[in-house]
Amino acid sequence: MKKSELQTYSEAVLRIYKSAYSGTLLGDQIKVLKSRKIENTDRSDTLAVRLKAGLSTCLDLDGAKNIFDFLSVENMPYYVYRITDIVTYDEEAAYAIEFEQRDYVDRPLYKGTVYINTSDYGILNAEFELNQEQIQKVKDSFITNSSRGFNTWPVSVKYSVSYRKMNNRYFLSHVRGDLIFLSKQKKKLFHSQFRVFFELAVTDIELNNVTRFDREELAPIHSIFSKTINSYDPTFWGSQDFLRPEDNLLQALKNMKVNLQEFSK
Repeated sequence: MKKSELQTYSEAVLRIYKSAYSGTLLGDQIKVLKSRKIENTDRSDTLAVRLKAGLSTCLDLDGAKNIFDFLSVENMPYYVYRITDIVTYDEEAAYAIEFEQRDYVDRPLYKGTVYINTSDYGILNAEFELNQEQIQKVKDSFITNSSRGFNTWPVSVKYSVSYRKMNNRYFLSHVRGDLIFLSKQKKKLFHSQFRVFFELAVTDIELNNVTRFDREELAPIHSIFSKTINSYDPTFWGSQDFLRPEDNLLQALKNMKVNLQEFSK
């Protein structure tokens, strides 16, 4: 979004094969069942900012499989941790543990809060953001390209990752990233603000008779997501309401009572 105006919006219904968390060299797989892209192509002054992210980005943020930076044993000396409260999260009692990087650490790390189940110590939710004072050191990690003649840099990078408990096991439930960038045309005084976000909601989980996808079914998960979709589908949600980008995706899908399984038939 540029200011409050939507520039590009890509969405898809996916089927994901999650590989084992250990003991395998096989990675996760993604199959796109249905997708569409909405672009505001009427604006002649549109500044193209593409997030360096593909379909794999949401899966990479599965911090139980790809251990969160702030929970890895080797990085713990670089952080300060504080138990600030015991709260109720998804009907479970959870420790609210705040963390931030130590003052002497001269590289951008995270600050935020992680919610840990008080009974089995499972991760229920993690909300974290990059240290804004040092975020410029990793600006090239986020932008793949901007329009010629412009300088673009991140000013805020925030993530949220949630898990839900089923039959005493935890599964990835929801992932969201919210990033704010500033972009300035060279030799110009003023800059423009862009907000980029990505989100994944897991709506159904199958545990039995699960097999990996055939090669020809696989989506290019490391390609920039918006570049993999070419068309607009006005019937994407069928008779359901339009899903607004600012909505909480998981809650919106529940409210719409969408049967996403119908797309796989």
